[in-house]
Amino acid sequence: MAIQTLLAENGGIILIDEIEQGLEPDRVQHIVSTLKKNDNIQTFITTHSSNVIVELDASDLYLLSKENGFLRNVSRSLQGNIRRNPEALFAKRIVVCEGATEVGICRAVNDFLIGENRINAAHKGIRFVDGNGANFINDCLAFKKLNFDVVAFCDSDDKIINQKKGRLTEKGIEIIDCDKGNSIENQIFQDLPWGGIIKLVKYQEEKPSSQSVKDQVEHYLGTHLLNNWMQQDSKELRKAIGISSISGEWFKRIDHGQFLGLVVCQNLRLMEGKKLKYQIEKFISWINR
Repeated sequence: MAIQTLLAENGGIILIDEIEQGLEPDRVQHIVSTLKKNDNIQTFITTHSSNVIVELDASDLYLLSKENGFLRNVSRSLQGNIRRNPEALFAKRIVVCEGATEVGICRAVNDFLIGENRINAAHKGIRFVDGNGANFINDCLAFKKLNFDVVAFCDSDDKIINQKKGRLTEKGIEIIDCDKGNSIENQIFQDLPWGGIIKLVKYQEEKPSSQSVKDQVEHYLGTHLLNNWMQQDSKELRKAIGISSISGEWFKRIDHGQFLGLVVCQNLRLMEGKKLKYQIEKFISWINR
């Protein structure tokens, strides 16, 4: 590589196919970074490695697929997402999730499909990416512009995002979202059978150094709860638990979101006619197509 670089100095061109071959991740990243800083030569590389992708700016990247046969430049707006999800550029289809909770739920649904020996994300070349809230709409559109088959998996409690959802449908992006005004947590605590809600509350109670779940729920319910408060299902209690889970960020990590999704899948057959079941089944249908 050093000899090639010297020979190509002063306006030369270097072509490197599969630059990652035979190199450890740290070494290939060092080479890519060094080549990028050299303004005296022009370098073209091909890669199937996420280790290479994260060392480059989005504007450095072009995608070429055997299906369409032409190059597509990656949008600068995807810079943050590519840093977080470099593997997405090697996918065939992409699920853009509004946040980490939704990513965890998607992973749980995929694990559920694997456990039942059904078609899953790996069969279809599907990746789940975190749209990181405010960037969610732009990420959906940017991946679609790169010719990916995209589905948006999101809440319906953000007015700004809700107002922009029409831009997604205009571009042919399918949307899997909650009832109007609901986050995914609200939807789950509204629709899940009571036994599933008890599991989720106990999961939060077992976390170290967490504020008392009972105290949090009492705050939003506006009344004192007895020690056996989880024995009685009510619409008001469900709502207070849902709000507590959001304000306390019970599931705002992928692993916690994955447990949330696990409990949903365990109760899927018990939610006939519920929006939550419709969301999950719509997602599974999208994977299968």
